[in-house]
Amino acid sequence: MPLLLFSCNAIFPKDEMPAAQIFDLTPSFQDEFEGEEINFDDWYDDSSRRSPANYYLENGSLKIGTRAQTSDRVKLRTFKDSFGLGKYEWRIFVPAINPGDQVSVGAFLYFDDEHEFDFEIGYGQIEDREMYLPKTDELLAFCVSQSGTSKGIPVVANTWHTFSLELTLNDENYFLVKWLINEEVVKELNTDFGEEITFSAICSVENLSFMGEQLPVSDTYALFDYFRFYTLLKEE
Repeated sequence: MPLLLFSCNAIFPKDEMPAAQIFDLTPSFQDEFEGEEINFDDWYDDSSRRSPANYYLENGSLKIGTRAQTSDRVKLRTFKDSFGLGKYEWRIFVPAINPGDQVSVGAFLYFDDEHEFDFEIGYGQIEDREMYLPKTDELLAFCVSQSGTSKGIPVVANTWHTFSLELTLNDENYFLVKWLINEEVVKELNTDFGEEITFSAICSVENLSFMGEQLPVSDTYALFDYFRFYTLLKEE
């Protein structure tokens, strides 16, 4: 099912025009995952207990993987935990995933279990695929907030996509969060918290039960080309 995007061209008096959010053109934090070694000055292993350190740099990308028939949860997390207003980008090669496999490619911001914004990309359970109607060559990218509902967006597997989160403030000075896939806004959420909460960023591949009906029948990996953060500069 193709992604349907809607727009509304409203006309406002000049003094009532909505503010435009401006992000710095140069990332204030980035990792292009080049070279031979992961920069462990910026990242640390946040994998679940008994999960292997199955991550390394390969051909200019960060490669993260899980093993078949396991509950591996492999994650790299930034030491920086003061991320706030701005735009976050992950460029990810989304692999093909076997039907029903409980595996998720993750890109997300985390403070605690009640303050978290995620992309969780996987095959999805039967009821998810019946609801969102992806094609046979598509997975579902779930846009998730622990303080709101999730939404599944079909994305083509076995190719690169850019996944972004934009954090700005609404009129009540709470976070307004936008999920973007390949620069198209696919979900928005007004939260009930603001800049008192800051985040770290995570890249992951995890074998998660809610993403399918069975433990993965094969090893799974994803490639992360880069992670970038652009500071929110001002309103115009």
